[in-house]
Amino acid sequence: MNCSISKATPTQKPLKIVILGGGIAGLSVYASLKKLNFEVQIYERSSSKRSSGMGFLLLENGLQTLKEIGLDHSFNNISKKLEHYVSFEHSNTLGVSTPLEGVYAVKRNDILDMLLEDVDPKDLNYDMCYDHLVFDEDGTARAVVMTDGTTIKADVFIAADGVYSKVRSDLFSNVLLEETDDHEIVCLMPKGFGTVPPGNDWVKYLDSTAGVNMGMFKLYNEELLWYLQFDKSKHGTPMEMEYGMVDFLKKFTEYLPDSFKDILLKSDPGKCFYWKTKRMDLLPRFHQNNVLLIGDAAHPLLTFTSQGVNSALRDALVLGDLFAEGGRDLEKIFTDFYLDRKDEIERYIKEGDERLEEFSSAKLQGLPLVC
Repeated sequence: MNCSISKATPTQKPLKIVILGGGIAGLSVYASLKKLNFEVQIYERSSSKRSSGMGFLLLENGLQTLKEIGLDHSFNNISKKLEHYVSFEHSNTLGVSTPLEGVYAVKRNDILDMLLEDVDPKDLNYDMCYDHLVFDEDGTARAVVMTDGTTIKADVFIAADGVYSKVRSDLFSNVLLEETDDHEIVCLMPKGFGTVPPGNDWVKYLDSTAGVNMGMFKLYNEELLWYLQFDKSKHGTPMEMEYGMVDFLKKFTEYLPDSFKDILLKSDPGKCFYWKTKRMDLLPRFHQNNVLLIGDAAHPLLTFTSQGVNSALRDALVLGDLFAEGGRDLEKIFTDFYLDRKDEIERYIKEGDERLEEFSSAKLQGLPLVC
């Protein structure tokens, strides 16, 4: 059904938009839509800013999108530009060094703080967990109900509730996330730990025959972020070990150079974030009437692509531009949004699948992957 709202007249009230999810996708789309004088509210299930994820690599396309949205004002203060990708050999010597262009190391909490600078506190609601949407007979959503019974009416509902999106599950019940064998552990260590990486290098050791890929880089404050990607079919999971993460990290020291071993052994297992990597085929659309999915809720991407955050930011920019051009014709705006984003997202899904297959089949020895 075509859910169209006629273009606004001077006497019409501004669109009331509810964003479900206060992560990077939700905050960036808020910035894009709030400047259009819509009434925008964010509802976040956590009790405060979410801290999971720790850090990531933002690529040049993501930084350019931040600039276009007008959210890059503090970026230089919270990011570290990585100059080289350096492969590490088992002999404990640095291998081939490849120059990097447009790769920035960013702490997740820092970019959330940067985005929050542009959010009116009265528009951000924490401890609000989505339960279900209420639809009219014509299929238009008229309200969202939270788990505590709170009901919020709006004209538009934008789901930015992440990889495990409950809104997506409600709209596309036949579409399932597939768990892959590529799992990941991420950890932040204080300044001064470890002998690598030096300077502004992104250092990595890869043994795809063993199904092990460990990389690390420093953030702007000299904290060290490391990640360990491993093939679950070969190594199992931390939950299968007697002492959980403690034993699991020790297990991987047999594959790694000494400096990498040292970092694993000095890490606090209780502060490691364990991620079960998921994949999903491209959805046939990102909306149902006046409900739209964005970011990981619309298109979860494998970590091999390093395009999750970049794509969420791009979603926000494109959607803001379409609302600015399209008035209140939601069906046209949301259809155009899908048409604009689908080819790029489909390419990232394909690239992620190819990298996953290469990693699983031990064809990636010595090649750079992306965190």
